[in-house]
Amino acid sequence: EFRRVLFRSIKHVVFLGLFSDKNNKIFAHTLYPAKFSGETIGYVNIIFDPIPLLEITENYSQLGETGEVLVAVKGSSGDAIFQTPLRFNAGAALKKAVGKEKGNLPITKAVNGIEDTFLDTFDYRGEKVIAVTTYIDSISWGVVAKIDKDEALRPITNLLKAYSIVGAIVVLILTFVSYVISVIFTSPIEKLTKRITLATGSAKIGIWDWDVVKNILKIGRAHV
Repeated sequence: EFRRVLFRSIKHVVFLGLFSDKNNKIFAHTLYPAKFSGETIGYVNIIFDPIPLLEITENYSQLGETGEVLVAVKGSSGDAIFQTPLRFNAGAALKKAVGKEKGNLPITKAVNGIEDTFLDTFDYRGEKVIAVTTYIDSISWGVVAKIDKDEALRPITNLLKAYSIVGAIVVLILTFVSYVISVIFTSPIEKLTKRITLATGSAKIGIWDWDVVKNILKIGRAHV
């Protein structure tokens, strides 16, 4: 099961993770509570295109010939499940995983919360790399910035670049999360909550699906 459910709340937004449709297009899935008089009366189920994230992870302009950034989550069986396309495997997002038995690989360490620098290790291809790992606890993402060791050791500037990549990437990813909350959620959903409140007229808990791409709101089955 490659869909990872992450019940993490960021400023009241519950991030459920990324998923792909039948055409392998990636979407982000979140829930936002609809409140009335301080009480939760339902949830807005929001699906959107995580373009800002993909623009970060698929931009290799400063990463040389082999450098890349990996984003993964820990699956129920302990595997590291890639969340975004890989430089050397564009179709890997949400489909390719690194088994927990390969606990020595940087991506496996990252999803287990281990933050470190590795000067002589291997990546998912079996190539020797220099890697830096970090963990974003708020959304349970393990992040790895890595570059093939042979390339990194050519000029020393590339080695220094390998150390600094992950810091910049984490900042960009956190910026993406903030973008999602402030631009996509906050203002539109506050307005939507008021509309939902007027439409329901009851205290039952319901779940509404809002596709921000199509701008469609669907009212699902209510739950007592």
